[in-house]
Amino acid sequence: MELKDIHHLAKLARLELTDQQALVYQKDLEAILGYLDQLKELKITDTLVAQDFKSVGRGDKVVPFDSTEGLLKGQSADQEQPFLVVPPVFKN
Repeated sequence: MELKDIHHLAKLARLELTDQQALVYQKDLEAILGYLDQLKELKITDTLVAQDFKSVGRGDKVVPFDSTEGLLKGQSADQEQPFLVVPPVFKN
């Protein structure tokens, strides 16, 4: 992997790297890619499949509410009935 490739990957990840830092990452990435090449050489014939999969999640529970206020109660610290006040996602 060439140094220009490291800088290109850093740009895609929105990182600014010096040439010295890029050299360190170049060695690390070459080691990782070399390990992946070793894994490609493995001949895998059998795979494990989970036969007895059981969900450990909790079941749904229906909780009826008589009003919107009852539904929103305790859902947010900032409330302007009948709405929840949430911080904006986009600024400007």
